[in-house]
Amino acid sequence: MRSASIQPRLRLVGDEPVAPMAPMASVDAARRRAVAEENVAAAHNLAIDPSDPRWRVALAAAGLLDGAALAPDRRQRVLRTARELGVRLFDANLIIAVVQDAARSGRPLETTAGTLAFVQPGRAPRTWPLWIALGAAVLAALGVQLMLVAWLTG
Repeated sequence: MRSASIQPRLRLVGDEPVAPMAPMASVDAARRRAVAEENVAAAHNLAIDPSDPRWRVALAAAGLLDGAALAPDRRQRVLRTARELGVRLFDANLIIAVVQDAARSGRPLETTAGTLAFVQPGRAPRTWPLWIALGAAVLAALGVQLMLVAWLTG
């Protein structure tokens, strides 16, 4: 066995020319850049429909703020409004947090429109079609009549 120490071979970095990016890597970089640009554009889009459930929840929350704080009973009112508008509980709490952050930093509510666009839009609460409701009512009435007849004859 040799006892000679092995000296590492060192070389300077940066002397050789940089190899051009592979075609696939440049396409991937272009896609990422396009996505980043779209995200920035969406974040700065201040146009939001006044009837949008997210915006209505934000207005309700902003109207009930005391400074940047929202008391628990007022928060429950905002969450009830959100539920009526079809906004999920999680999304409603996100909207409240965005509104509180804007109030805390002194920004007007309109500046939150771009951020609110990232929150999932509310869905109309599910309603039963009229024929299902009528059918259920008829079946319930028939059931009550059958029970009444059975009680009277039995």
